[in-house]
Amino acid sequence: MIKMTCRQLARCLDIDYLQASSIIKLLIKSGLSCKSEKVSSGGRGRPSISYEIPEKIEINFLKGKVKED
Repeated sequence: MIKMTCRQLARCLDIDYLQASSIIKLLIKSGLSCKSEKVSSGGRGRPSISYEIPEKIEINFLKGKVKED
């Protein structure tokens, strides 16, 4: 498992923040991810949430299943 925020996942996969957020929500719903900790940026505003996510997953669109690879 690795720790990553939505913004970090978006940068890593070169996708929008909302798409990364949707992926993390799918992983949480599937039981493959969970909230890890709040990460402060040092400035003002709400801190980001870090998630524990697996390094590899497998998505089966025909069966509608998501599992850790």
